[in-house]
Amino acid sequence: MKIPYRIQGYKLKHSYGSESFKPEAVIHWQINRVGQSAYGIGILQVLLHTLTVNFDKRPNYAWMKGKLEKVMPKIFEKYAGPDVLAHLPNASEETIRKFEKAIKERPEEGLWLFYTGKQEANVFPVTIDPRSRFEYYIDHIINQFYPGCETPLPRLFSTPGFTEASANAALDLQDMLIKPIQRYIKRQVERNIFDLF
Repeated sequence: MKIPYRIQGYKLKHSYGSESFKPEAVIHWQINRVGQSAYGIGILQVLLHTLTVNFDKRPNYAWMKGKLEKVMPKIFEKYAGPDVLAHLPNASEETIRKFEKAIKERPEEGLWLFYTGKQEANVFPVTIDPRSRFEYYIDHIINQFYPGCETPLPRLFSTPGFTEASANAALDLQDMLIKPIQRYIKRQVERNIFDLF
C-alpha cells in the first residue's frame, strides 16, 4: 500500500537564509492537472506532447515544426539545382564508373553530366511533380502551433492579411479561455489567503 507523501515544510536555499516555512505558508497551484502530475499542464506543454493512437505515435508539434524548418533548405537544394539522369545504352564499364563518381561527388546545387561517346545518349532532368502540394500540410502545422502558444499575436508578424482587427478578434476569443482560469485563481487566493486572517 502506498502512503502519499505529506509535505512537512519548505526550506529556503542557503543563499536565501536557509529559513523554513510551514506547509500552510506556501500555496501550490495546479492548472489542468493530469494523473499524478504535481505541476499540471503548462501553456506550451501541448506543443511538446506526442499523440498515441493504437500504439502509433505522432510526434509533437514543436518537433514537426522544427523538422520542417530543417528539411526546407534540403528541398530547395534538391530541386532548385536539379540532378539529371543520363541514359547511356551500350556504354563501357569505364564510362559508367566515371558517371557514378561524378554523381556521388556532385555539389549541392546539382550537376550536369556530359557524354562524348559515339553511342546514343538521352538526358532526363529530375524534377518535382507539380501535383505535390505541401503548403496545406505546412499551414496546418503552423496553425496548430500558434493556438498551442495560446496567443494569436505572432500571426501579425508572420501571416500576410492578418490585420490588427483580426488579432483583436482572436484575442477576444482567447479571453474566453483565460477568464475562467483567472476566476479559479481568484477563488483560490480568497479561500487560502484571506480566509486565514
